[in-house]
Amino acid sequence: MYPVMNSSAHSGTEPDRLPDVAWCESFATSNAPDVIVLADPDLRVMWANDAAGRLLGHEPLAFRGRSVVDFVHDEDIPHAVGAISEASREDGYHIATQLRLLHASGEYLGCRVTANTVDREDGVWFVLGIRATLDEDAIENRRRRLRGL
Repeated sequence: MYPVMNSSAHSGTEPDRLPDVAWCESFATSNAPDVIVLADPDLRVMWANDAAGRLLGHEPLAFRGRSVVDFVHDEDIPHAVGAISEASREDGYHIATQLRLLHASGEYLGCRVTANTVDREDGVWFVLGIRATLDEDAIENRRRRLRGL
């Protein structure tokens, strides 16, 4: 079971059935299908959700303190640095960049990395969303199959 919200918070609903917001946030980030990474202004990983282990094979704590660039394929580093530079100039959502990221097996996995930047007094912070491009390939293949029905 989950903790419930204060019943006065939701008039006209069944508040005793609604889970606590903090529980929802924790549950969602722990079970998200996509990797979520928080990087500081020096591009060091401060936090990664559990999907980091499922997608890239690294325990989330193994990311802490490491540069996000440590996980980018050498040939993709110029593209990654360009995307980081562009994103750091403007707050908010930034379109996805396709990069190869290091899996714990030593292989590289094609990924789509989306960023949201937040300019704070201590610098620009990055919230990164990472999804394997294999998912997108599977979606496109499914679309083609369905069109053929």
